[in-house]
Order: sequence, then structure tokens, then C-alpha cells
Amino acid sequence: MALVRIATIKSRIKGHHVNNYDYRIGEELQCKLETKNKYSDHAILVLAKKNGKKTKGKACKKSDEWTTVGHVPDAFAEVLFPLMKTWKLYLVKAIVSENHRVAPEGKWVPGGGIEILCSFELYGPKIYKKCIRNMIKDCEC
Repeated sequence: MALVRIATIKSRIKGHHVNNYDYRIGEELQCKLETKNKYSDHAILVLAKKNGKKTKGKACKKSDEWTTVGHVPDAFAEVLFPLMKTWKLYLVKAIVSENHRVAPEGKWVPGGGIEILCSFELYGPKIYKKCIRNMIKDCEC
């Protein structure tokens, strides 16, 4: 089954203040379900290759060495998580689009924080394209 780009969504990577990853504008990062997150039932990690090599459109594998950059925002993750878990979305990439921005206490996250602006590219089977686009169009990404 051929994969197609279903959508590109402008958003952000949250939690960068915890991980302090040294990102580059234009860098492609991978998203992976984090099923054992104690704070969220629908957490999605944003990961980068530790050696800095490009991922060439392949999904993260356990054997690869990855480092955490941050997480997909909660409202967006609530929509994406079940789609990724049921393989309606095979690949979710984050492309860093701008430098990070800093939020004061309580603006985006309790205690303030740093978020990296990016675009999420969603890939999956063509048969789910219309359905998934309808699901994410009203999402607070």
C-alpha cells in the first residue's frame, strides 16, 4: 500500500526546555507514540537521530539511537495518537521551521517554557486521507 502525504500542519514542539536538543531550522524529526507516559494517555514524542543523520522518510525503529526533542502539543496528540496506534497514520514527521519561542509563566505551559515552531507532515494510506483531514481541521494544533 502506497503512502501519501495526508496533511501538513503548522504547530510547535513542546517541552524543549526539558530536553535542550540543539535543533537546526529545516531539520526533519520523527514522531513516535509514548505509551508509558505518566502524565498523558496520548503522548507523542518528537525524536531526532543521535548521530544527526537524516531519517530518509523511515519511521523510528527500536534498534536506532534516538534522542528526545520534545512532544506533540496535547490537543493535537489527542487526535493523532489513535490514528498512529491503528496505523491509519504510518509516519509523522516534524520539520523545524523557525527558532524557538519562550513563554512566560502559565502562557503555554505551567511554569513557562520553550517551544520550537515546526510543521508536522502526516503520511498514511490514501484511503484515509479525507477522513483524517476532517478530523484534524478543527483541532487546536
